[in-house]
Amino acid sequence: MNPRLTMLVVAITVLLAVRPSGAVAAETDASAEPFRVPAPTRAYFVEGGDNARIAVQEWGNTEERAIIFVHAFSQSHLAWIPQVTGQLAQDFRLITFDNRGHGNSDKPAGLAPYSDGTLFAADLDAVIGGSNAKNPIVVAWSIGGVLTGDYLQYHGDDALGGILFLSAAHKLSPDGQYFGRAFAEFGPGMMSDDLATNVQATLAAGRAITAQPVEPTLFAFIVATNMVVPSHVRAGFVSRTVDHFRDTLPSLSVPVRIIHGDKDVLLQVESSREAARRVPNASLTILSDVGHAPHAERPAAVEAAIRQLIADSQ
Repeated sequence: MNPRLTMLVVAITVLLAVRPSGAVAAETDASAEPFRVPAPTRAYFVEGGDNARIAVQEWGNTEERAIIFVHAFSQSHLAWIPQVTGQLAQDFRLITFDNRGHGNSDKPAGLAPYSDGTLFAADLDAVIGGSNAKNPIVVAWSIGGVLTGDYLQYHGDDALGGILFLSAAHKLSPDGQYFGRAFAEFGPGMMSDDLATNVQATLAAGRAITAQPVEPTLFAFIVATNMVVPSHVRAGFVSRTVDHFRDTLPSLSVPVRIIHGDKDVLLQVESSREAARRVPNASLTILSDVGHAPHAERPAAVEAAIRQLIADSQ
């Protein structure tokens, strides 16, 4: 068996049941309602930076405007289940993908493939080109803000219709500026090669993502997908020094909306406040009683912001 899938298979064996229909149901006890994941309408690979294969999935109405979702650190395309199972998928073409080192995408060895902004820029450019997405809206969550910034730094925003930043990071530095207390506490453990330490830190970080506890079957599913990401990938992602506040955000010309939860303990709200100061004419919304995952905790607010961006970019 492919070693990079071993941890996920173990987690799935314990926590998940795979249904013949292709949907996945997570169960923790006999009375729990299964958590079901629909199959995408299309799944394929594109060739990203340094020839890495990037796994892409499409959902929803293929004839309508494209929305591209960029997920967070140690997550996967499955982070966007609230969106691909909601009304957005009825009205628009939704495109998700797994960042390099995550999900079903290639996981090259070493730190270098995850510390070079040109590679991330090439990955997103390959998703846009490979999907033939015209004037897409990009939705970037957490460290997805840094990766989207990498694309913008090297390609500009001419090909985009608008950007929604969700609790997004825009700067990585050795002092950990803008990281929240939970990431400072649990992040190092998530990069450990000791499996027990890694799992315990991943569980703790998972609990910190939302302001309120996540339903157990969904939580189990999230942790299982997190454990697909090797420790060296996680370490590589945060080993960089990059400042898109200074180098990228001030030059944006497309409509930009920013959302952050006021109970976020993984990334400080000040990251989004600073982004709003740097981006010309950006709109900032701080959601009350929401943690680090606005798209999961307040999906209606995120959907409204996406629809407004689409309207603004017509």
